[in-house]
Amino acid sequence: MALEYIPFYYSYRKKLEKLSDQEVGRLVRALLKYGETGETEELTGRESIAFDFIADDINRAKAAYDERCAKNQRNIEKRYARREGTTVYDGIQSNTTVYETYQTKDKTKDKTKDKTKDKTKDKTEDNTLPPNGVSDTLAKRFTPPSADDVSAYVQAQGYHVNADRFVAFYEQKGWMVGKNRMKDWKAAVRNWETRWKEEHGDGHSGGAGEPAKKWNIPGEVAL
Repeated sequence: MALEYIPFYYSYRKKLEKLSDQEVGRLVRALLKYGETGETEELTGRESIAFDFIADDINRAKAAYDERCAKNQRNIEKRYARREGTTVYDGIQSNTTVYETYQTKDKTKDKTKDKTKDKTKDKTEDNTLPPNGVSDTLAKRFTPPSADDVSAYVQAQGYHVNADRFVAFYEQKGWMVGKNRMKDWKAAVRNWETRWKEEHGDGHSGGAGEPAKKWNIPGEVAL
């Protein structure tokens, strides 16, 4: 890809002030053709002199441009070289511009970033789904209590629930109530207390000589 411009500096204005508008027009056309194709046109007098010194600037600009392209390609090959000696940019032309190269690199970087983002998103969604595979906002917020948490709640309410047994029971079940993740452990404690009262006659033991009922761990109760 050829250089898409030619240098035309403000300093030329003073050097070209003695040329007529027609001479400047022919000079500019000749310079554009030279910059694009390398071909020269027949110019005479002051036009020819002006063409020579501006053409030198065009040549220097083109040489600097080619050097930038070559340096940029070397950097890419060095950075992205594979073990077998190929690069991810084997298709880049030798005269690729700095802009085009970084544009290609940015696209590759964006694709990699998108793939990483998708994998992270999928992994996060998998981790936040409950065991039954159904998304549940409340289930995500649930934090299993410790035995001390349960014990403090039981004592504050005057319940008879064994905190260690309660925690051990639901830890074994992964804090699941039936097929659903537990949402409110305090509600579960209240349910255990209700069962305890049912089996112990509202907290009182049986009559004289009657053994107290064995307290069974309640079964699954949807909360």
